[in-house]
Amino acid sequence: SGEKWWHRRRLLTPCFHFRILEDFVAVFNEQSQVLVDILSNDFGNKKTNDICPYFSRCVLDIAAETMMGSKLGTQLGADTEFFDAVTLVSGNQSYRFTAPHLWNDFIFFLTPMGRKHKVALKTIHGITDKVHVQ
Repeated sequence: SGEKWWHRRRLLTPCFHFRILEDFVAVFNEQSQVLVDILSNDFGNKKTNDICPYFSRCVLDIAAETMMGSKLGTQLGADTEFFDAVTLVSGNQSYRFTAPHLWNDFIFFLTPMGRKHKVALKTIHGITDKVHVQ
């Protein structure tokens, strides 16, 4: 309903105010420059390349710095364990969405994919918990 939408919008609007987002422009610029430098070095004059992994690392660095206040440095090769865990978990979630027999957590965690997923989640939670303590 319109009233429900208006109430929720009033709650969310301060989170996305331009003044708050302006604070993150420096982070966006810094991490984007790192991405451009890496792409220039890795690709040079090649015509075709898969840039998705590069963008994924850039997005993760930006998200970590803006949301958790922590520089991961995944674009530069640091904290690849965290990046690998996030990549595995997001891939598993996408696959689970298309596989109804894996929607049940009990069944999913009995599979090899589910066991790897659980280990990756522990890695992610361990790193985010460590950042929160700092």
